[in-house]
Amino acid sequence: MAVYFDHRIEAPESNGPPCQIAWHSTHPVLAVASASSTAGGCVDLYLQQGEHVASCHVERSLQPSVLRWHPSRSTLAVGWESGEVLLLTHPAGEQSSLPATHSACVTLLDWSSTGSRLVTGDQMGVLALWKLDPRGRVQGSCIVKHEYGKALTYSVFRPLPPGEDVIQLARAAVSGDENALDMFNWRKAGKGASLKLGSLEGLTFFVSTADGHVHCVDEKGKSSPVLTVDSPVQKLLYLEKRDVLAVITETLMLSQYSLGPEGGAQELIKVKLSGKSGQLADIAWANHGLLITATGEQVIR
Repeated sequence: MAVYFDHRIEAPESNGPPCQIAWHSTHPVLAVASASSTAGGCVDLYLQQGEHVASCHVERSLQPSVLRWHPSRSTLAVGWESGEVLLLTHPAGEQSSLPATHSACVTLLDWSSTGSRLVTGDQMGVLALWKLDPRGRVQGSCIVKHEYGKALTYSVFRPLPPGEDVIQLARAAVSGDENALDMFNWRKAGKGASLKLGSLEGLTFFVSTADGHVHCVDEKGKSSPVLTVDSPVQKLLYLEKRDVLAVITETLMLSQYSLGPEGGAQELIKVKLSGKSGQLADIAWANHGLLITATGEQVIR
């Protein structure tokens, strides 16, 4: 039997109504963005029992637009309507703004799998890619910048193909497989194949625009068009096990594409999802390719 406890967050009285929340995937900390039509907006951090972290309060004259946690560090990227992108560190409350790059509302923020790269994009179609050091600090100006002319709506990184399955290799070595043993034994020079683990992180990513275009930005920063759909893209999802890119539009059309190693995409399937079109939807992959959608109805599909 499961037992649940609820804790009301201890929000400052001056805060406006909450408009966004983001829970860190590995640390017990919650980010809450609040907005006010008269006083701008703010971002606050709270611990798992609702305690307010006073050192991590940020206010601006305009409202926050996007919240994204670093995948492993307690660093929150905050996008604002002004175009500012702020990095907020918990629990010290250190704040650092990225060099001015966006002059319109920030519409997307996305971290690579280990957090060494940060993608930022705005309503005017300006996209920037930033490199961060191991401490989570931005290293100079953006390393890539593209202008697409339309509002950027979503982005997703493409994982690299896995290297050798180390677990299976270790089991084979324990059972007496000589080839597997040689891969782990660095002293046997020239005998057996070297152990290849592959790169730690995929740096190629896809970005979509409000006019239905999807572009690919490769590891060298080169951008190329990949595909076009009939209405604005509201979500990109990547099914790693099948190496498939899924595109969901505002009209709830779901298309799946296989991706070639040299670029290009081939449509595999196209279906209409049930739900109310034209509304902000929350859509996510669950395990084994199960798609869960909440589209403004009293039903989660």
